[in-house]
Amino acid sequence: MKWKLRPRANGEIVAQLIKDLSTRQAFPKALAEILVQRGIETKEEAKGYFVPDTAHLHDPFLMTDMRKAVDRLVRAFQNQETFVTTIAASSR
Repeated sequence: MKWKLRPRANGEIVAQLIKDLSTRQAFPKALAEILVQRGIETKEEAKGYFVPDTAHLHDPFLMTDMRKAVDRLVRAFQNQETFVTTIAASSR
């Protein structure tokens, strides 16, 4: 896997984002740079990133076999079975 570095964030946009997101304490510059590199440049966009609206989430049932997985978990819960869940790492 090769690392893909993004170009440096625009300093003026980073400074404005820090100003907009700072409340009692200064918002961390490194975090503001990462947000700007990801295309998040305003307070509203940052809020949407950190506190997402569930209306903007994808339907999990679009994933293959999601219904089977849910049915199995419900059955395990009803039968008081112990189960373990894992998250597979992306192969990208």
